Amino acid sequence: MSNREDANSMRSHKHTFMLLLSILIILVPVNGFSVNYQPKYVRYADYDYHFSIPNFSTSVGESDPPKGIRYTIPADPRYSIAISWYTHTSIDSLIFYGTSPENLTLSQVAGRETNKLENVENVENVENVESVENIENSEIIPYTYVHHIILSHLQENTTYYYRVGDNEHGWSAVEQFTTGPPRNSSHLHFLAYGDNRSDHPMRRLVNRLILQNMSTYDKEPVQFILHMGDMVAQGDKPKLFNYFFDDSEPIFTKFPVLPIQGNHEFGNDGRSFYREEFTLPENGMEEWYWSIQYGSSLIMGLDSESHRLVPYDCQSIPWMESILNSALQNNRILWKFAFFHQPPFVSSGHSSRLDIRQSWCPNFDRHGVDIVFNGHCHLYERSFPVASNLTVETTERYHYQDPSYPIYIVTGAAGKGGPIDKQPERENDFMAYSNFTWHYVDISINNDYFTNISTLSAYTVGIIPQFYANGTLDEFNVTNTVLLDNFSISKPISSSWFDVEDSEFSGNHFSTDPHQKKIAGLLIFSLSMVVILGAQVWFPYKTDK
Repeated sequence: MSNREDANSMRSHKHTFMLLLSILIILVPVNGFSVNYQPKYVRYADYDYHFSIPNFSTSVGESDPPKGIRYTIPADPRYSIAISWYTHTSIDSLIFYGTSPENLTLSQVAGRETNKLENVENVENVENVESVENIENSEIIPYTYVHHIILSHLQENTTYYYRVGDNEHGWSAVEQFTTGPPRNSSHLHFLAYGDNRSDHPMRRLVNRLILQNMSTYDKEPVQFILHMGDMVAQGDKPKLFNYFFDDSEPIFTKFPVLPIQGNHEFGNDGRSFYREEFTLPENGMEEWYWSIQYGSSLIMGLDSESHRLVPYDCQSIPWMESILNSALQNNRILWKFAFFHQPPFVSSGHSSRLDIRQSWCPNFDRHGVDIVFNGHCHLYERSFPVASNLTVETTERYHYQDPSYPIYIVTGAAGKGGPIDKQPERENDFMAYSNFTWHYVDISINNDYFTNISTLSAYTVGIIPQFYANGTLDEFNVTNTVLLDNFSISKPISSSWFDVEDSEFSGNHFSTDPHQKKIAGLLIFSLSMVVILGAQVWFPYKTDK
């Protein structure tokens, strides 16, 4: 080959190389080699609301701004969130929200009394096509109006910013929430606690220390918190809920709370405002019990108190079996958690609920529930993996390999729900560890797709409060925390996990979405050609001629 032909060939290779390199640069997103194709879902209402966004800096009133703001999850956590708060005035409330704190989009959401708006959506801003649906704008309870907003059709794993309120009575600060991750997400981080129904300083102290320490054992953000119930002393007194939400707003505006009622959520006459205070999934019985899938986990909130209304066995066991049977068939569920107030296994304080142990726990055994969380007893206690018939699978204390039976955790001391219980009062073979101080439980799950192992790590954080000389709690100065307990559970990720046809892309591992497959294939092809042509351009093959 002549020198001219060599030069022309070299230029041709260089041109092809630069073309493929340009394609590669376009295909690779700024966050690395992840390919995240997600078609935008747009749904149009029959009518739109268009309001001028107020100047928050000049229009904020002081008479009755939103108070006790909290988040819950009303449906699929990837696409929906519920925001609730209370006022003392029956007012029309609005929400401005968007994916940037400087660009909040308006949706009309709240009114007075029990007016209901359905399918209210704002499609004015292309960035924000989410809807606000089925809003019980304010449910009247004495001296308090509780406002609920349900945002749906959100984008998964996305942070949104918002303000709620109105011009006349005041606006909230700019708050934020993050929607749930894809079902095949590689990570999950949540907290569990309960029984903080009284003693405002202690309740505020525990919440403050959660905020200070929630990245100690897992650097990823907390995604939700499970509450075991007994958040108020009497559920028929709305002001007690107001106090609870005032004390809890600092953490309940950071991540959603998923509650279940305790025995104290009932008042003296059996009346409870619990349901008026939260917006929860309605796939069970009127929000008394429910389930959601969050990432690769099933979360099932059950109602150990509903025997006050109807026999709890009759109302929940068929539903429970249906949910757990479906979970067994769902290849996207690796972990199963149940939580409810009164424990079926406990060694101190209140006695174990033997009726629940006999009726619910066999279902947990058969369907592979991993952990059951409870409250009611004012202590921390963890069992070995134990069957409903008291068969203890292993007496290993800290590391478990895919046990066949659930581990039962009692976490009932996140503030004073009553006096701390005494040392174990009943001998048993199922208790692995117990402790008697204020605490919360920190849970993280990591799905390793290289080893195909999923690992749950649990850390119980004890709180050692400091008191002034007069016996009052030092709420704001340095307070000691201590790791009371930790354990881990590991289980294999089965091959069926990778066979799900409608899997979602998590940003850091595989996807079976056809659009993503095409883009990923083009990216791999371009990368390969860049390497081959680059080698030919800078290291040409020469022959002795």
